[in-house]
Amino acid sequence: MKTQKSRIHIDLAPYEVSITGYSKIVIEDSINSILGKLDNNPEVTGFDSRELQFTEIIDNLWVKVSVKDNDVIFERVYGRKRLTIERFQQWLIDNWDAIDSIGCEMLKSNKSYQVKYIVDRF
Repeated sequence: MKTQKSRIHIDLAPYEVSITGYSKIVIEDSINSILGKLDNNPEVTGFDSRELQFTEIIDNLWVKVSVKDNDVIFERVYGRKRLTIERFQQWLIDNWDAIDSIGCEMLKSNKSYQVKYIVDRF
């Protein structure tokens, strides 16, 4: 699948974005932005947070959030709707305060009833 390049601004800083089809968005070198607060690594959070990794971008479009090196990755895991940069940006605007205040705790657990069916398919 072809990967497109784009750029977005977060915290007034520009970040390169790799978009693979309509299923994966990688915000490159964004670990030091507000997105870095979504890192669920227990060494970062101070508690066992590894299972906090899912969010609903829009109705019935679920993504898995992960951090690899300095990149923050959003991968579609459920839903027929497309994962676009516009939908990601709107999700970021809508969830800015939650991300800023509680970080990865705003993500859903892979053990929660709400996303159990997604994990079974993933």
